[in-house]
Amino acid sequence: MIRAITLVGALALVPAAEAAVPAVQAHRGGPVLAGVPTFPEETLPAFRYAARELGVVLELDAKLTSDGVPVVIHDATLDRTTNCDGQVAERTLEELEPCMADVLGAPGNGLETAPAPRPVPIATLAEVLAFATTEGIGINLEIKNYPTDPDWDPTPAFANRIMDVVVESGIPAKQVIMQSFLPDNLLVAESRLPDAEFALLALAGFEDAALGAAAARGWDWVSPSWPVDADYVGQAHESGLRVVPYTLNRKRDVADAAAAGVDALITDDPLMALQTLDPDPPAVELKPLSKKLAKVRRKRKLRVRLTSDEPATVTLTARRGGKRLGRLELVFEEPGTRKVSVPVRRGPLTGRDSAKVKLAARASDRAQNRTTARATARLR
Repeated sequence: MIRAITLVGALALVPAAEAAVPAVQAHRGGPVLAGVPTFPEETLPAFRYAARELGVVLELDAKLTSDGVPVVIHDATLDRTTNCDGQVAERTLEELEPCMADVLGAPGNGLETAPAPRPVPIATLAEVLAFATTEGIGINLEIKNYPTDPDWDPTPAFANRIMDVVVESGIPAKQVIMQSFLPDNLLVAESRLPDAEFALLALAGFEDAALGAAAARGWDWVSPSWPVDADYVGQAHESGLRVVPYTLNRKRDVADAAAAGVDALITDDPLMALQTLDPDPPAVELKPLSKKLAKVRRKRKLRVRLTSDEPATVTLTARRGGKRLGRLELVFEEPGTRKVSVPVRRGPLTGRDSAKVKLAARASDRAQNRTTARATARLR
């Protein structure tokens, strides 16, 4: 599927009042799709699919190698997700090259996992940021510098090294949320990229403290462990904060979060979340505009009016007597109506006084709900 929404990351950054449903963030790239372990977590294949096929914000984590290169991995150690063991911080980037992410899904998240038939390399943060910049997709990047980790750095150096790469990447600040459980990490990030947005994460039991701290700092988001209720969300909104809980991997939790009014949610299974929030296919209307057979023959174009009630990718096909005349693929970045021209081959339309051309518009939305609209162009 072609990417359905340009700069869709911006959907995660709008105020709650403007969002019809919570924005979805693909936790660690979204390694699970509709319950099926599909990608190794935090890898480029996962990020590519989440961005291009689902159009969701990419949630990711950064650790440092021994030579100070930020890499995209959740743990301080390699054991859980790769074919190597030991600490990330004890290897150079070159020494990490043989280490492959070899598990589909995210071990330990409660969802199914499977061996990866094609293990993939650990990505550098620079690689993921370059991809996000090119795609215009939003990111939510966690600076994972914590006292509980063996690579803990009590100075600002760890966070600054992460931010060196973020700033050097040139990614627009409007596409960036920086997150951490530790306020000091966010203070460094804010000093380096002040026009980004900032999210204070909260462990279970510390939701209220995080809300107060984020509001006091004037940050944008509070990111509590799920569950939280509508009262909590209301308090956050009154404090000028948006709410993005983690990690919601069940349909019931996604539905409850939407009912509570959260602004976004973080999930290992972004397709499940999108389908829960949007179970209906796009409503597409198709109307032929061309009527003159001679004109269609001469211009080799068939004019059509298409309407979609939501962002969608549409494939429009024209057929005559079972033979395909032409095909056009287009993207609705927002609901609306478009007049388009389907290129047609001349051969099947020659030597006739009239012709009936069958048109089919096959549409798919971000939740991969699909529908087909049909019409007939009667050309004379």
